[in-house]
Amino acid sequence: MLHFKGALLLRNVFRLVQVRSWSSFSVHLDDKINKDLEEELYKPKNHPGRVNLGPIEIPERIRKAIKTAMDQSQIPQLVDEGEKLDRHLFARRIPLEQKEIYTQKKSIEKEILKNVGVQRVSDLAGDDNSRAKESLKYEVLRIYYQRNYNWKPIVYDEFRSRTHLFGRADKEYAAVLKVLSEIAKRDPQFQPHSFFDFGAGVGTGTWAVSELWKKSVYEYFLVDQSGQMNDLAELILRDGNDQKAVSLRNVFYRQFLPASDEFKSHLILSAFTLNELPDLKTRLDTLLTLWKKCDGYMVLIENGTNTGFKLIEEAREFLTQQANRQSGYLFAPCPHEMACPRVLKDDGTPCNFSARYRSLDIGQRPKDEIIRYSYVVFKKGSRDDDPTMNWPRLVRPTQVRTRHTRCKLCTHRGKLEELVVTKGKHSKNTYGCARKSDWGDRMPVEIVENECDSTDKSDDEKLVEM
Repeated sequence: MLHFKGALLLRNVFRLVQVRSWSSFSVHLDDKINKDLEEELYKPKNHPGRVNLGPIEIPERIRKAIKTAMDQSQIPQLVDEGEKLDRHLFARRIPLEQKEIYTQKKSIEKEILKNVGVQRVSDLAGDDNSRAKESLKYEVLRIYYQRNYNWKPIVYDEFRSRTHLFGRADKEYAAVLKVLSEIAKRDPQFQPHSFFDFGAGVGTGTWAVSELWKKSVYEYFLVDQSGQMNDLAELILRDGNDQKAVSLRNVFYRQFLPASDEFKSHLILSAFTLNELPDLKTRLDTLLTLWKKCDGYMVLIENGTNTGFKLIEEAREFLTQQANRQSGYLFAPCPHEMACPRVLKDDGTPCNFSARYRSLDIGQRPKDEIIRYSYVVFKKGSRDDDPTMNWPRLVRPTQVRTRHTRCKLCTHRGKLEELVVTKGKHSKNTYGCARKSDWGDRMPVEIVENECDSTDKSDDEKLVEM
């Protein structure tokens, strides 16, 4: 009974806190969307804020090419090693900076010296001083690696490249295609002539771009540090036969970024690559170089882990500053350019999204799975050119109930807020759009705060800050 009373008290306190953070508001469905729905041009489940692709599958032509290119006897091993590599990449953390490493090692050294009763390294036993120093150095390294993640660059030789193909290609392709599909849907006039992929890997970015814009793209420029990875990507585009011609126009492979400042590309992608760079300076220098080469959209995608989100948020903050100086703006996923509310909330959860995909059906039975990813898209031009930029985005799964729907949103006010849309208080089209929207979609509504006493309003007329 005591525990129950305590829980009840906490719940009441929580409700009081919620009431203080509620605001009275009005929800207005976009006029054009409302008109289109009234004229039955499409149903709420197909409203323009949605990007519903269903289970995403690697194109059949690519699947056949992979099967042709592989030694069938190696496939079981590649599948097993691919799963291990995927787990390793998922658990990977950001490498520490050299200054952080130095500080931590010095702290450990002081801790050890204190335990043996000396103040300085020079105070260690006279004749055995050099031996004691070596022992101390070894102990410092042992404790340091015990306490910290040991980041190491991954060398992609021929076998590791093929392992990456089986462990990551299906999920990475799904995330890239879903993000690029939002660009294609929101900006149908965008017909890129050139595509630049930094950290191209086995070519998943090229597969996605050719699915959406094959007719318009006449140049693919793919950069990956691994020559073996480039060779594998090219072999797949040759349908698994190195004697056949590449099916796309003008595909170029490089191991380093182009040095020329004149090089520009309409669409730049860096997917699951930032954590392969060794330090902050290299990451920011690379982002700046890519942004200067961008003549349209720049897309960054990472794993939807805390590490991946930190990398994306680091890039978002840096590129927002650069975009403001060089006529650009943050296109997605954020409906604002203020500080990230997920970072301000600091609840240990990343801002991420999901894509359903069908696993690569070579050497294993295909099944529907989900990848979580974090991303950011910047665009050259003016934010004012897009009248839908203020549409809030769903940042968690929609909770559909009998007569109401709860939508957890990131809004143009720079906050994480929960919107309750009900059958009784809102229009039929607003209610329909809310019920058919899901995690990652944008709600085609404008939220206007009213000047009145929020404590007199019912739950379905309030916007609560999460």
